[in-house]
Amino acid sequence: MNALTGDCGYCQSLGKLETAKHLDLDLTVVVVKNAASGYVKAVRHLLYGPVRYH
Repeated sequence: MNALTGDCGYCQSLGKLETAKHLDLDLTVVVVKNAASGYVKAVRHLLYGPVRYH
């Protein structure tokens, strides 16, 4: 199995990774450091404009 995720999504999936290890699954995870939760960033962009979020 392969996975591609952002850094925030990776943190939210730690329990699933523990299960994958317990089941001895062959797993490759690529983590993209985008320094943002995409959903939170999109909502802030919608509410405050492109320069008012971090």
